[in-house]
Amino acid sequence: MISILNTLKILGINSPKQLIKHDLDYWHLKIYEKNIFDNEKLIEINLAKEKLNNLSKNQLLQILDNKKTHLKTEKNKIFVQSSIINYPRNRKVRFSKNIPLFKFADHLTKLSNFSSIDYDFMDDGKYWEIKNLSDFIYLRDDIQKIPRKESYRTLEEFTYLLSFIHEEKIKLLIGKDLKIQGRDYAALYISRNNCVVINSDYLLDIEYMCESLSHELIHYLQQGKPLNIDIEDSILTKRYLDYYNNVFGDQLRCELEAATFEYFPNFIEEFKKDKFLFNKLLISSNRNWTIDWICKYRKLPNYPSQSKKDLKEDSLIVNFSTGEIERI
Repeated sequence: MISILNTLKILGINSPKQLIKHDLDYWHLKIYEKNIFDNEKLIEINLAKEKLNNLSKNQLLQILDNKKTHLKTEKNKIFVQSSIINYPRNRKVRFSKNIPLFKFADHLTKLSNFSSIDYDFMDDGKYWEIKNLSDFIYLRDDIQKIPRKESYRTLEEFTYLLSFIHEEKIKLLIGKDLKIQGRDYAALYISRNNCVVINSDYLLDIEYMCESLSHELIHYLQQGKPLNIDIEDSILTKRYLDYYNNVFGDQLRCELEAATFEYFPNFIEEFKKDKFLFNKLLISSNRNWTIDWICKYRKLPNYPSQSKKDLKEDSLIVNFSTGEIERI
């Protein structure tokens, strides 16, 4: 549709009224005579006319009508801020190399657990594939022993995430000495292999493991399409956008959803067991449109002061400190 609108624009046609009043030949001749001494422009005009000749007048009118309706709808939209409160900010990246992992993790430091794996789309390195119940228990016990700096997440949640991975038949691999070919990562969901890779450089305590696994399992739930839940606006820093420098639209929205709700305690369990969680997290049409705008232009809008009417429409509160979702 955008391509046809741009082609119509070359002939100076911007509204359905123009085509109702005069046919395509009229507008072609008018713009042609206006640019009679510009050979390059004349070629562009003739190519545009040739392309538009393949469509009927009714089809062109419908495209122009849709444009008018879309513009009118956008004028009625209001930028609405996030409904999220108590979102954890200023999280510092920590590395396992800065802690004596060998003192706590018997199995994660056991070299015989790691070997080369011939999977497509995987970085070169050594991997420990967590295959059976014993492997899952070994991993859980090792992570449990690592001293924690925070305590928002629980051993129970971490255990549930491992159980979810096992039940959903998602491959779980711990990567060691990875030769990463693109952006660095703490964890990665590879949909083609249906696997989650944890980079051992970022293997830390229960807190960080719950965050990393939740992020990648949200991508598993998305299956390439946004869940259309809220995002935390403050994530969109220059550093974040530089990391995802070529990511736009739905792809960026998927990343923002995962980056937001990786910090929400027990998100995966609640989403899995409660078929109505989607309705609990349902955002207003204005907020949904706002997030689409953010992901299209890769920046935050200038938010207006919200009236009581706007707040009533967007009365969803997602509290990250309590893990509660409320409507007020």
